[in-house]
Amino acid sequence: MKYGNRVSYRHRNAGGPDVRQIVPYARVGHAEISITCFAVCERFEDGKPGSAMGGHMTNQERLHSDQADTALFKDMLRAVVGSVSILAAGQGAGRRGLTVTAGVSLCADPPIVLACINRNVEAHDVILGTGAFSWNVLSVDQLELAERFSTPGIGNGASRFSPAKWGEMITGSPVLLASACSFDCKIQGALEQETHTIIVASIVAQIFNKNNFSLLCFDE
Repeated sequence: MKYGNRVSYRHRNAGGPDVRQIVPYARVGHAEISITCFAVCERFEDGKPGSAMGGHMTNQERLHSDQADTALFKDMLRAVVGSVSILAAGQGAGRRGLTVTAGVSLCADPPIVLACINRNVEAHDVILGTGAFSWNVLSVDQLELAERFSTPGIGNGASRFSPAKWGEMITGSPVLLASACSFDCKIQGALEQETHTIIVASIVAQIFNKNNFSLLCFDE
């Protein structure tokens, strides 16, 4: 995904001002980054609803509109704030991972999560092949790691894991020890949809570093 503007990573200090780091989107917005949000088919200008192409949309047009305007949809995704995470799977030289914002909780009892992964990235087949993965929510000081797992030419394959400390829990998937929080996930089901695979997984183990602030992604 390439939007051309700049992306900010921001966290809020407890009792203090916002702290921001701004980087060119081209460095982070590689195809490996998946973004998920609710699709909105209308935009609002001057307080009045309009169609995705601008102007008034009648009820008849709404009923027969098959798809929202793609270019506008991508623009609107810039307003969606998401936590930045790394999904990782495999062992040893076979480890693979990718940076995503498309990881969410699906159910709290029992704990189940959902992740959306582009089928063109190398980590996709490793995650499905092992039947497990870790979902690592990055802390605010791990911007460089987010870039490393999303940018071509900055590390490759298993070498992307080298700068950070990784461990294992139950499934054997690599777990980032200094994350804001990490979940060890066992895949329960998968569904291919367009360019991505939607993965549903149960949480079998978890770690929580409550003093670490989460890294957030949004567009200014």
